[in-house]
Amino acid sequence: MKKTVLIDTSSAILLFKSDWMIPLLNGYRVGTGPAAFQEMTVTGYPGARAFAHWQQKHQLTIHSPCAPDVTREKDLRRLDPGERECIRLYTRGMGTFIIIDDGPGAAYCRRKTIPYVNALLIPRLLSPGATANGAGVAAAIRKIYACGRYASWVLEYALSCPAEDLTFFLP
Repeated sequence: MKKTVLIDTSSAILLFKSDWMIPLLNGYRVGTGPAAFQEMTVTGYPGARAFAHWQQKHQLTIHSPCAPDVTREKDLRRLDPGERECIRLYTRGMGTFIIIDDGPGAAYCRRKTIPYVNALLIPRLLSPGATANGAGVAAAIRKIYACGRYASWVLEYALSCPAEDLTFFLP
């Protein structure tokens, strides 16, 4: 059975723009919340029609929204609705890990020990046996990097993190 992952809007759009969304859908059961899905399907946004199509074909699951957890809400208020929703869904047990590219959202996940990756790591997860030193994987990571807004250390980590650090996240 495939692992279930939760994805936020910015990660989904980055993966769509870099041609990694279909491989993600093939490798994992991908879910999100209604707020993130609404953000993904705004007319004119990259991938809006594709995300709606994948949802209709049951390749992208829309989970019911979570009620706010007042004990976490103070920290979560700083996050955008889609990131907040993905974290709430994770704490409700709806995914094995989160794909999130929002800096404050990733920082929250680190503080709360919520397993997450960013979109840059998806080529490494979906390319069995490949290393970040491989030309194809490195090029894919750099293509995603060019579509997004990342600090240079985030790119460096995606290119150089040990393979064993990614084992938990493999399909």
